[in-house]
Amino acid sequence: MTVSLEHKTLFRPKEVAIRFFGNFNDTNRKKIYRWIHNGVIKTIGDGGRLYIPRAEIERIEAHLDATNDVKVGS
Repeated sequence: MTVSLEHKTLFRPKEVAIRFFGNFNDTNRKKIYRWIHNGVIKTIGDGGRLYIPRAEIERIEAHLDATNDVKVGS
């Protein structure tokens, strides 16, 4: 299951976990919320709900890709 970035500008943490890790289990849920709490992922709040902008997802993915390239090339 993948989450497409098309036609949406804001995403719930569950959708982001599925996009980054392929599923939404307890470990991935905690990782996404830890990243949010530590300021790694910037969110928009609406009441008690958090939304992650598409640009933020693209920024994190670019960083993860760059990190993976460095590890592979080492």
